[in-house]
Amino acid sequence: MDRRMFLGGTMIPTEASVVAVNREISWSQLPEILIQSAAVTGTVGLLLATAGVISWFLTVQQLPTMLIRLMTIVPLQGTAFRT
Repeated sequence: MDRRMFLGGTMIPTEASVVAVNREISWSQLPEILIQSAAVTGTVGLLLATAGVISWFLTVQQLPTMLIRLMTIVPLQGTAFRT
């Protein structure tokens, strides 16, 4: 039944994997799985927040503009940055 739902387009791959994993998980394993999921989700959230802060800082300080100016001013032998 699951394969037909997947091939028929009524189930996406993520849902199919949940259905497949659900058959192998016991209720006693569920709390540990939820704790691990929360830890991974928190880690990903922290990484995204850090990336957002760094992106904001670089934008406010106009670092990309300064780097472009530096690359076009400094003469390099053999290779040069072109604008």
